[in-house]
Amino acid sequence: MKTTLMAYKDSAIIKPGCLRPHMIELLLALLATSPDTHDGIMWVTEAWRPARHTDDAHTWCNAFDIRSKNVIERGNSNSLRAKMTQWGRDTRQYLRQTSGVHSFQFEAHGDGQALHLHAEFDPR
Repeated sequence: MKTTLMAYKDSAIIKPGCLRPHMIELLLALLATSPDTHDGIMWVTEAWRPARHTDDAHTWCNAFDIRSKNVIERGNSNSLRAKMTQWGRDTRQYLRQTSGVHSFQFEAHGDGQALHLHAEFDPR
């Protein structure tokens, strides 16, 4: 199903800083480039959180984690990781073409049900 909606997991903490213009731009770019999903929804599973390490972009409201378990895949779990990685590449390219901003980073990480796309703004 074409992904046309965005939703937040019930436990996701959305602070005002998570909704700054560049973060909204990031979410809209992720939605515009999202792969097909079983439910048509791009799920944000995490936004703000307490620091897990000294360089945690989530604590500055500069990162989102995006669910993978509803993304339609064919093949094994490696194909899902590849699809999530490609989603990050597609979103980076989309942002460069639409806004010229190069300060976004993407990484597919986690294993099994925890696999997700980490998307962050890094102004450094």
